[in-house]
This record gives sequence, C-alpha cells and structure tokens, in this order.
Amino acid sequence: MAIKGAVVLITGLCVGSFLATVVARGKRLFEKKRSACDHCRRPLFWWENIPVVSFVFLKGRCLTCRSLIPRWYPLVEVSSGLFFLLTFLTWQKKFLVFTPTSITILVIWLAIISLLLLLTVIDFQQMVIPDQIVIALILLTILGYFFVSPLGLVLKNHLLAGLGAAGFLLFLHLVTKGRGMGLGDVKLAVFMGLFLGWPKIGLSLYLAFLTGGLIGVIMILLNKVKLKRQIPFGPFLVVGTIISWWWGEEIIFKLSQWLVF
Repeated sequence: MAIKGAVVLITGLCVGSFLATVVARGKRLFEKKRSACDHCRRPLFWWENIPVVSFVFLKGRCLTCRSLIPRWYPLVEVSSGLFFLLTFLTWQKKFLVFTPTSITILVIWLAIISLLLLLTVIDFQQMVIPDQIVIALILLTILGYFFVSPLGLVLKNHLLAGLGAAGFLLFLHLVTKGRGMGLGDVKLAVFMGLFLGWPKIGLSLYLAFLTGGLIGVIMILLNKVKLKRQIPFGPFLVVGTIISWWWGEEIIFKLSQWLVF
C-alpha cells in the first residue's frame, strides 16, 4: 500500500506542476510553445520542469538570467502532492477494496481536489472564482453520486444543503453590497453543500469564517493588507470544504460529545 501511496503522491506533484502552468499561462495554455522563463523567455529544458526537484536543483533561480522563480510554483506542486495523498487515504477508509466503482470514485475525488487547488490559487491571485471551475466541480459531484448514493438522498440532503449554504452567503452578499462576499463565493457554496451535505456543510462554513477571520486579523496586524482592501474568501471556503471532507465525521462526533457533557 505504501507503493500505491507513493504513486499517488508523485502523480499529485505532476498534476500540481500542470496546475501551476494553467495559472501562469491563463488563456495561452493551449499555445504550442514550450515552457519558458517568465523573465528572459528562454525555453526550459525538460529537466527544468521536474516538479519540486528542478526548483531545488536550480536554487529557485533561472539557469540563464538568474531571476527568481515564483515561490508559488513549488508551493502548488507540493500542495497538490499532499492533497492527492490525503485524498487517497480518505478514500481508503471508505473503500477497502479496489473495484471499478471505487477506482472511478477515486479518480473523481482527485479531479475535485485538483480543481479546488486551482480555484484557490486563481482566487488568491486574481480575486475571482471562475464559473467554469465551479460548474465542473458540481458536475463531478453529481457524477460521483451515481456510483455511491441513491438520487433521493442527494435531493433531500445534499441539494438542500447546497441551496441553503448559497442562500446564506447570498444574504451576506446583499447585506454587505458585495464587499463582504462575492457572487463567486455564493456559487461555490452550491458545490460545497452538494458535495458535503448536512451537517458537514455547517462545519465547513464555520471553519471558513473562523480561518478567514483569523488570517485577516493577522495580516492586518502585520501590515500585509489595508483595512479597506478585500481578502479573497474562496480559499477559506476551500479550506473548510477539505477539512470537513477529510475529517468532518470525527470533528462533528467530538463536538457532539463535548456538547453532551
């Protein structure tokens, strides 16, 4: 099983490298050009594109012009590798054997975690949550339910959770006139509820507001952001979603025990 985990980790690193390329190139993604240095535009050798390893070997600088390679490149690659591995471990808890159905679910989950990471980077850098990513997340979630859950359960629980979460964030959007919550966050909440269901969606929103508030205060105290500048909320929604997805049952169980006593 350790070998399978290592394969998943390496796959995640490679996917992370692709995601970094998606963000860096943007609309130029499908141009038939080799990857190049952002500064001197020299085409990169194949060995300069090895996830993480190339960054360490090059000491974070271009081989030719010695300009700094953006630090978020290896950060995305490492994050993707770790997210792939943790998603695989979460999958193992639910599916003890390899079957066509369970493997399909794993592929869907890995696609979802990749899109969540991509969404996080884009929202953090550009303050926007692309509709295409949210739609893809919703479609992947619905596809997954065809393999593991009756459609009635989705309609009664997960769909209502998605609509409820989106309605709550839409209310905040309207009250704050868009300053406290963007419509992209509202759309993302539809996916969150559909994917997590109740009560995990409640936990994810709580964690999102908790981490968002804490990070916001810390950044303001460190003079990293100004009071009037907006901080993207999408990454915190993603954090809440991932924590609730991987450890939601355990957290909710512990909280219920604590509330009882």
